Amino acid sequence: MARPDWLTVPNLITVLRLVLLVPVCYLVATRVQGLLPVVLVVLWGGTDWVDGAIARRFNQESNLGRILDPIADRAGILAVTVAVVVAGIFPWSLIAVIAVVDLVVAAVAGRAVMVGTVRVAWLGKVRSAVLFVALGMAVLSIAMVTVLAPVALGMMIVGVALHAVAGLQYCWTARRTISSGDANAGPRADPNADPDAPREALERSTP
Repeated sequence: MARPDWLTVPNLITVLRLVLLVPVCYLVATRVQGLLPVVLVVLWGGTDWVDGAIARRFNQESNLGRILDPIADRAGILAVTVAVVVAGIFPWSLIAVIAVVDLVVAAVAGRAVMVGTVRVAWLGKVRSAVLFVALGMAVLSIAMVTVLAPVALGMMIVGVALHAVAGLQYCWTARRTISSGDANAGPRADPNADPDAPREALERSTP
């Protein structure tokens, strides 16, 4: 029996990333000290790279994965940022910027991303890496090394700025793709047409 398209190891890892958000956010928001919050946040961030690497290496890319992975990324970054804000390390304004950018991208480019006409660009990957590192440093500052808090905040500001620029890039690419599709759209010849039909009839049916 063939394996369902959605049943892949990368998708299971992506689901694990979502599940890890519960203990990670709880431990961070309640300022739990020690190694456990740091280990969990490293696992959470690491799964973002692992699922993509496995999907490419073992040809396990899927339609569900293309939709689920960016959702898990956006939800995870927003959730952990909220937890860090609750812990008193980041200001609430960072959450507002992230949320607004995500809403705009979902409204303008969400469908294009889901159908695969807009893929993650290098800027989006850099943005995600900076945000993951910033959040990891913030968690480390809460749990063990308090002097890292200003450094984490500075890196988070850079990451949020990249997030806004990457969001604009997604929107611009999506609008350009839609405009190009509309410009090229039009009636096409019937694929079921008789190939032996007279040329004049085919020309009359073609705009």
